[in-house]
Parts: sequence; C-alpha cells; structure tokens
Amino acid sequence: TADVPAKQAKQQSAPPTPPRPPDHSEYTPLPIGGNHYLSKIHEVNYNLCLANAACPERTKRLTRCWKRVDPRTMKAMEEQGMESFVCSEEREAVERCVGLSVQRVMKDILG
Repeated sequence: TADVPAKQAKQQSAPPTPPRPPDHSEYTPLPIGGNHYLSKIHEVNYNLCLANAACPERTKRLTRCWKRVDPRTMKAMEEQGMESFVCSEEREAVERCVGLSVQRVMKDILG
C-alpha cells in the first residue's frame, strides 16, 4: 500500500502525451517530397472531378486519348519537353469548357 502514493506521484509528474495527428486524409507522415507528390495527386483528382462534372463528354474523350498513349512514347515526349502536345486538342477542349463553366458561375454570383 505504500507503493500507491509513489505511483500516483510518478503519474502526476509524467510529461503530457503529445496530441494525436488529426484524422484528415490530407495528413500524412510522409517526408516533404512525398507530401508534394500527394498534394499533386489530390490536385489532379480535384481537376478531373471538376472536369467530369462540368464537361463529361469532353473529359471522356480526353481520358480515352490518354489511355491510348503508349507509356514509352509519353516518357520520350516528356524528356523532350513536349508532353503538352499529348492529347492537346482534347485537353484544350476540356480547359475551354471548364473555363466557360467557371465564368458562368462567377457572372451569376457577381451579377
């Protein structure tokens, strides 16, 4: 029974436990580089979701085009700084459509 007060005193002087990390999907214990790539993935997923909602047919055409591109061809074009030419017509069609959708929303908001 003499040990009980000693245990209580020891528990009271123990340093506080650090808080748990937040339960958010954005939180990750990855290093900075890994978090950078993860944020890029989230950005691409957001843009794809937006494009699918605003311009589903054009986005389907763009996705079909990307799936047809041989990975070796894509890598070669990327190495030459020409990746913007891959499916450029389809990509630009989606960009125009999404841009017009955002423009309409802004006009509705601002009057």
